[in-house]
Amino acid sequence: MNVVALAHNITDEREDYLDKPIDAVRAYCKEHGYKITKDYNDDNQLINDIKLKDVKPKRIVFWGIYEDYPKLVRLCSTRGIELITTFPKLV
Repeated sequence: MNVVALAHNITDEREDYLDKPIDAVRAYCKEHGYKITKDYNDDNQLINDIKLKDVKPKRIVFWGIYEDYPKLVRLCSTRGIELITTFPKLV
């Protein structure tokens, strides 16, 4: 299954008490049997790659809230891509 991971680095005070975002995404994928085929730390690059058909994910697992990625939410909705958050407050 084609799964893409999206996780930004934390560069503020949250870094002290939250797991690294990519570690949370990888753990979630492992727990659910998803194999990550590519990972991104820039949502704009991911969006461009999807539009250019450089990647064709069935699922995108990301660390964050849906409201932070409105363009990605719309793109996934129109392309039938499942968008899953691993953000601790929403899981």
